[in-house]
Amino acid sequence: MLAFFIFNCITFLPCCVDIPNQKLSIMSYQHFIAALVVAFLLFIGTITAQKAKENPILPTFEQLVANDAPQAYQLAINNKLNFEQLEFFILYELEKKRNFDYIDTLYTTYWEQLTHEDKLKFKHIHFLAEYAHLIQGEYEPYQFSTSFAYVVQHQTEYKKAWGDSLYNRFILDYLGVDCIKINLHPYAPKLKPIDNRKQKAETFLSMIKANLPDYEPHVRAYVYCYCVYNRNVEKQAYYDALNNYLTKYETEPEQLIIYADELIEADIELKYKKMGLNWIDKALKLDNDIAFIICKAELLYQLGKISKARKTLSTAQPQIDEEEEWIKTRYQKVEKLINSAK
Repeated sequence: MLAFFIFNCITFLPCCVDIPNQKLSIMSYQHFIAALVVAFLLFIGTITAQKAKENPILPTFEQLVANDAPQAYQLAINNKLNFEQLEFFILYELEKKRNFDYIDTLYTTYWEQLTHEDKLKFKHIHFLAEYAHLIQGEYEPYQFSTSFAYVVQHQTEYKKAWGDSLYNRFILDYLGVDCIKINLHPYAPKLKPIDNRKQKAETFLSMIKANLPDYEPHVRAYVYCYCVYNRNVEKQAYYDALNNYLTKYETEPEQLIIYADELIEADIELKYKKMGLNWIDKALKLDNDIAFIICKAELLYQLGKISKARKTLSTAQPQIDEEEEWIKTRYQKVEKLINSAK
C-alpha cells in the first residue's frame, strides 16, 4: 500500500514542475512536498490505528505478576522472561508472602538461562546467593547451592573477574550460615549434648575444608562461636570462642562495640568483661568514634580502672557538645559513675 502511494506521487511529480515557468514550478513543487508530508502522516496514523486495534496494549509485566501470577509463572517456565523480570517476580512473591512454591523453579530458570559469561557477572551470582537459602532447606550433611558450588568450582576465574577483595567478601558472606541450616540449635529448649553439637559442626567444616581450605579457620571460629556453644551452659568455652572470632576475624567496628556493650550490661565475672577491651581497641583502630571511646571508659570503670577510665573519657570531652543527644546522655552517665568512684 505504501509503495503504491509513493509510486503514484512520483508519477505525478513531473506534471507539477513546469520548467519554462520557473516561479510557478517552485510554488507547485512546494505545495506538492507539503501535500506529500501530510498524506504520509495520515498513512502512518492509519496503519498505527489498525495495529493498535489488532494488538491491544498488554499490561506491563509488573501488573501481570500482581494480577495473574500463574500466567507470569507459565511465561517463566517457557523461558519467556529476562533476568530483570525473573528478579522482579521472585522479589514480588517474597515481599507479598505468596506462591512460595514458585521460588525453586524461578531460581532454577534464572540459573539455566545464564551463560558462562553471565555467571561471571557479580550481579547475577549475588542475587542468586541472596535467595539461595530459600530453596536449600535443611540438609544433613549441609550442601552448597547450585550457584555457589559453581563459583567454588571456577574460583580461579571468579577471582580474576571480581578481584580478590570482592571474591573473599562474597565467599565469607555466604559461609556465614544460619546455625539452623547446619542443623545446630545452640539455644533450643532441649539442648543437644555438646559432643553432638561438635560432631555436627565438624561434619559441616569437613566439607568447607575439602572445597575451600583457606576459609576453614575463619568459618571454624564463626561456627563454634555462634552455633556450637551455649552462652549460659558452656560460658567459658563460649566467651573464649567469641573472643577468638572477634579479635581475629570481625572487621565491622559496630559489631565489635555491640558485643562490648553486651559485656557491660551483662552480670558476669570480670574475667569475661576484660575481653571486651580487646574488641573496643580493635574497633577504635578501625573507626575512632566518640561513642566507642565512651564505651571503653565505661568498661574500664567496671573493671575498677578508674584513672584510665577518667583519662579515656576526657579525650571525648572536647567534641561532646556537637554530638547527638543519646551520646551526650551516655557521656554524662559515665562521667557521673567515674566521678562517684572512690
